[in-house]
Amino acid sequence: MTSAMSPTRRIRRAALAIGTAVATVASMLLFTATPSQAADPLPNGTSSVTAAASCWEIKQNVPASTDGVYWLLTPALKAPAQFYCDMTTDGGGWVLVGRGREGWKNYYNGLRTPDVLRGTVTGPDAFQVAQLPAQTVDGLLNNGAVSALPDGVRLRRATNTTGTSWQEARFAMPKRDRWVWTFRGEHPVGSWRFDASTGSGGTTNSFGNNTQFRRVDTNVRQAQGWTGGFGYGSAVAGQNAATSYLYSATNGAGNAIPFTQVYLRPRLRLSELSFPPIPDAGAPAQTLRAMPDSDALRTVWGVTGQANGVDGELNTEVAAFAQVGSRVYVGGNFQYVQRTLNATGSNKVERPFLAAFDVNTGEFIPGFAPVLNNQVKALAALPDGRLAVGGQFSTVNGAPRSAFVVLDPTTGQTSPGWQVNVENRTTGGVAQVRGFSVNGSNLYVSGSFTHLVGSGGVTSSSWNGARVNLATGAPDTNWNPNLNGTSVGVEAATDGGRAYFAGYFSQSGSAVARSGAGFQSTAGAPLLPWAPQFSSSTNGIWQLGVAESSGRIYLGGSEHSLFGYDRNTYALLSGSITKSGGDFQVVEANADTVFAGCHCGDFSYQDAYTW
Repeated sequence: MTSAMSPTRRIRRAALAIGTAVATVASMLLFTATPSQAADPLPNGTSSVTAAASCWEIKQNVPASTDGVYWLLTPALKAPAQFYCDMTTDGGGWVLVGRGREGWKNYYNGLRTPDVLRGTVTGPDAFQVAQLPAQTVDGLLNNGAVSALPDGVRLRRATNTTGTSWQEARFAMPKRDRWVWTFRGEHPVGSWRFDASTGSGGTTNSFGNNTQFRRVDTNVRQAQGWTGGFGYGSAVAGQNAATSYLYSATNGAGNAIPFTQVYLRPRLRLSELSFPPIPDAGAPAQTLRAMPDSDALRTVWGVTGQANGVDGELNTEVAAFAQVGSRVYVGGNFQYVQRTLNATGSNKVERPFLAAFDVNTGEFIPGFAPVLNNQVKALAALPDGRLAVGGQFSTVNGAPRSAFVVLDPTTGQTSPGWQVNVENRTTGGVAQVRGFSVNGSNLYVSGSFTHLVGSGGVTSSSWNGARVNLATGAPDTNWNPNLNGTSVGVEAATDGGRAYFAGYFSQSGSAVARSGAGFQSTAGAPLLPWAPQFSSSTNGIWQLGVAESSGRIYLGGSEHSLFGYDRNTYALLSGSITKSGGDFQVVEANADTVFAGCHCGDFSYQDAYTW
């Protein structure tokens, strides 16, 4: 029977036989044809069996096709799926990939579900934004380049509050290979057209030739409640009514955000696509790399307020996390813990600087109740089950304790066993601990200090970097990075052979060590020949986070830079620069993923090295 099948039918069979359930449906649908069915029907998109490669193909095959939902299939989509097609505008054949008013997101995974998008296409019920996942849009293009779309990107935008008049906007993205929703990321725009007015240039952040309707502005603004969309120019005002097709969070504010539909018109034909053959038993299993979730988990409790009364980059509410058993500990400069849905009465509890929550339920744990007199900057779970706390405090639980304390993770009381005191003996110096890194039998410490004093009286001269023996609590008197300024980030390499520091220093002893330095773990802390590079030669070059992963050292900090270096040769291999607005404060890593936190905006420019 296979030998008698038409090429089109074999293509559909291969595409449909993705999983057991789909393969079963394919078999039922494809092999019950009667003898009178001598040829396959043209792809018309009316069923999964007759799925077409594009809305455009359906319109070419069946010119009478009307606007509606159709089945589409490409090798990149892997299985037929339903999409909304505009079969009327400019010859028809457009597929809807997103629609909504304010609240468009940069998410690669899109927003809401495909059935929400195709089910409600226009009207006030469609104001809530829905966007296809970028991977699905790439599937609709069969992984073809966005830059190759002959019709570019189409925006259908309302031009009045009642939705009775509309604008057709088109623009080309000449440098885009795959689809993204990061329009505020300033992708270059080639030619553009607003109805009959044409031009070229600009970026997806803002392009056009006036401040009225011939403008697409995807910036977020306070006047618009920091919500994104395909806004008009500053001279176009909107209303915040729930039914207004032109939205402004503030009535009468410019850069109104219109209800917008985003369409593409890939011109694909099923007969021209190549589907990989799939055996009747199904395709072999694929092992996919585990990826972190981009979405935040729902929280039950949070923290709020500045406990020391100071706001700013170095006094943020949350500065550190650690987990011991089923508890997660949060340290920083916060004054209260509170339920996220209610900030009054018993749902708001004063618990400054350090609090514990159940890692599974998110519930606040009131029994963990340490008392500190200043903010927490560093937390670490110790191998013996206790909690190490570092920061700017000078008393803990009513007793003097300078910048470092080990707590009972259940009660928050100062733990029995070894303790370490941190001292800054420079004139006017104030001791503080900024970071911890546990490796084997050692705890590496960053901060601003000159000496560490262990419980047994062992004292080390350790300038702004140190390590402590976790078995005895004794600071290592033979290991001193000897940094001439505060260190912030600290990372002990997994193999135990070295440790890295990042901060506000420029020397290690008499040797140059600008903002990032690595040291061997052997006695004397020999300095590694790593010479970091920086994104600016004129502005500050401090670095605040450092980590090692997959054979690379990552250093992040001022002027928005996160650079990666070869672990063995120290050559600069990668660069990321975040959009203007902030520096990197922390860099962490596991075996194959680097996580970097900053007070920047939404975008990081890869393979960029200059601020």
